[in-house]
Amino acid sequence: MLALPALWNGHEPRHIMGTLLDVVLRVLALEFAYARIDDTVDGSPIELARLARGQAAAPQTKDIGRALNPWLAADPTTSPLLIPNPVGEGECAIALVRSGMQGEIGVLAAGSHRTDFPTEIEALLLNVAANQAAIGLQEARRLNEQRWAAELLDQRVADRTAELLSANEKLRLEIVQRKRAEEELKKAFDEITVLKDQLGYEKRYLEEEIRQERGFEEMLGESPALQNILKQVAIVAPTDSTVLIQGETGTGKELIARAIHNLSNRRERTFVKIN
Repeated sequence: MLALPALWNGHEPRHIMGTLLDVVLRVLALEFAYARIDDTVDGSPIELARLARGQAAAPQTKDIGRALNPWLAADPTTSPLLIPNPVGEGECAIALVRSGMQGEIGVLAAGSHRTDFPTEIEALLLNVAANQAAIGLQEARRLNEQRWAAELLDQRVADRTAELLSANEKLRLEIVQRKRAEEELKKAFDEITVLKDQLGYEKRYLEEEIRQERGFEEMLGESPALQNILKQVAIVAPTDSTVLIQGETGTGKELIARAIHNLSNRRERTFVKIN
């Protein structure tokens, strides 16, 4: 009996009580042994029963529990010792022993056909068995609570890991989409730059074509004097020299000035006319 706790190490409450009932049934030559564990992790009582060999029609464990319930709920010291046999015919003597400081762990019921049951030694053995069971059940409960806490923690870690993986995947997709958008935007800017350069080139080409076709803008004429002036304009325009243009009103001084400006290195700037 004293060696039972070593056999229970790491086992579930159902195994602990089942082993205890087997030992008690055999050692005390009982008609039946019944146990109910009330102090469980999930709050649901556990019922177990063992019967002596040779029972004709063995009742279910819950049926035995219902038959014993009036005495299980009473104080064992005042409960009747003889009760209707819950596993057979006639009456049987029972002994009830509670486990725990206040009987909160559970109760053990042992039944025998002997009218002198339990003797003092049998009562002592049953109390020792109940105390050993209390120790084993408390240890099993502690292990179950630790296992439950570990499983809960593992589940929380798994859930949090799944959340983080989902968030990381979402972030990765956002980064990919942003990178793709940046690449498309850069491509668009490059195309705009190419088009702008091409447009500038075409603009300069057209301006040069216009200059070649129209000569000196709005000035038309083939007289030697005008051609001589235009040659001088073409010579002086690329330089940074100051040019003095003289002539009567209406002779085209402003046109000459515009022609010099349009052929100069400052042609992209605004032409400012001062009277």
